[in-house]
Amino acid sequence: MEKNLQDIVISSKKIMVSSLKQLLELKKQPHPNEELIRVVQENYNTAKKTVEIVSGIEQTDSTELEETASVAKENVSQAKAPTSPASHQNIQMTREQYRQSHES
Repeated sequence: MEKNLQDIVISSKKIMVSSLKQLLELKKQPHPNEELIRVVQENYNTAKKTVEIVSGIEQTDSTELEETASVAKENVSQAKAPTSPASHQNIQMTREQYRQSHES
């Protein structure tokens, strides 16, 4: 699998270089075809995104994935915990309520 990922990265980088060359040539023209420029730019962006994704896959190992899953589960459980509304904490007291709360 690692060999396949490396091949994908190499091919994608070749596409990026080729796309950049094409873009430079197209932009030198006095009346460049805007649709062609858009398509070539999309090819470049797709290849770049592919390299980023594959590089991320190569750098991620199973331990890191387990840690990420553990943190995600913890975040979900915290998000499901009941909380009081924020407005409840910001209620202003009248002077009388304040006096009563501080009499002891």
